Amino acid sequence: MTAAAGTALADLPQLALSPLVCRGVQYQVGVSASADELRIDLDEPGAGLRWSATFHARYLEDITQKAGSAKRFEVFVKMLCAALQRQGEALHLDVLTYADLQVLKTRKAAGASAGSGASTSTAAAQASSNKRYIILTYASEFDRVHFPLPLACVAAHFPLPL
Repeated sequence: MTAAAGTALADLPQLALSPLVCRGVQYQVGVSASADELRIDLDEPGAGLRWSATFHARYLEDITQKAGSAKRFEVFVKMLCAALQRQGEALHLDVLTYADLQVLKTRKAAGASAGSGASTSTAAAQASSNKRYIILTYASEFDRVHFPLPLACVAAHFPLPL
């Protein structure tokens, strides 16, 4: 590892647990990063559920490029942590279910009018119903970019002590 890479890693924020309220649901979000991986844990203490995912640096850099706003891994991690700590107006986090995403896709396809038909099969919807998606939104003066991060349900559990 080069000295520059070591410095960049040392600068990455590490959040043990941070509260997040989305759509009336209270969550606890844990974020940790290594030189080339980001791990996110999302707990819903009221329901005793946890979703989790580990993302490789290359994957995150690819999704930022596909979204039209390329970011280096270190920058993406800092953006995510800043959004969790509510630093500034430009970054926002949301937690969506698969059904929420389907509604947004339907609205977008219908030209922002609410649609009621689902375009996916019931089996596919049920298979994805346990997933959650953290959406990191970066809004600048001329752009609004969404970075979706899919999390898989790892199991029901007892909430971690704060």
